[in-house]
Amino acid sequence: MLKSDRKADAASEWWRRIQWALKATTSENPVMYGYGMKMLDVLATSEVARSEEKAMLDAVWKGSVTGMTDEGIEVLVEDANKLNDSSQAQETSLNSVETGQDVLSSDLGAEPTYHRGYDPTQEDQVLSTLRREILAARLKVTLDEQLGRGTAPAVRRLAGMKLPPN
Repeated sequence: MLKSDRKADAASEWWRRIQWALKATTSENPVMYGYGMKMLDVLATSEVARSEEKAMLDAVWKGSVTGMTDEGIEVLVEDANKLNDSSQAQETSLNSVETGQDVLSSDLGAEPTYHRGYDPTQEDQVLSTLRREILAARLKVTLDEQLGRGTAPAVRRLAGMKLPPN
């Protein structure tokens, strides 16, 4: 009986934390958003959460600007790199994942079909979007691992990038 009560208490507490984290991810405040996403990432690995509950968390990363598509990720990282071409130190931090080539390089002659949810000429918008997308990618990688799914290499590279400053 005591073990059953502990499980119920743990599940109830997990849901309270999930609710807080989900509310934080809707915040316009980048710090609160970051806390919420990091909390979701931790809670997704909890033994208390069943696979159905973990699958529910997919809605968070599915609402990302890039949709975690290769093309969307490529465009975002290219936009960030273009803005930071004048600053080698910043470009290095954006390209913190060693791949032997530019992160997610694409055919520069092709016009992307991906629709940006930010102004690519505004550094603050690009870096804020990149930060949010990195956090969403990290959650997707965690959920994919927890649910036994594969993760696209572009998403893994995005998840491994260093977060740009707020």
